[in-house]
Amino acid sequence: MMKGNDLMNINQINLKKNGSLSYGNSPNKIILHHAEMDGDIQAVNQVHLDDG
Repeated sequence: MMKGNDLMNINQINLKKNGSLSYGNSPNKIILHHAEMDGDIQAVNQVHLDDG
């Protein structure tokens, strides 16, 4: 678990998406989300795309 001043690398992946996204907020924290499945980020994204 990350705490305090721990650092994290964030990589830009440029995943495809359905429709457009709108950003109307100013987040002050990042919540890590992961699927309980095997596969890379592209496979997880495809599951989300398939779900609609």
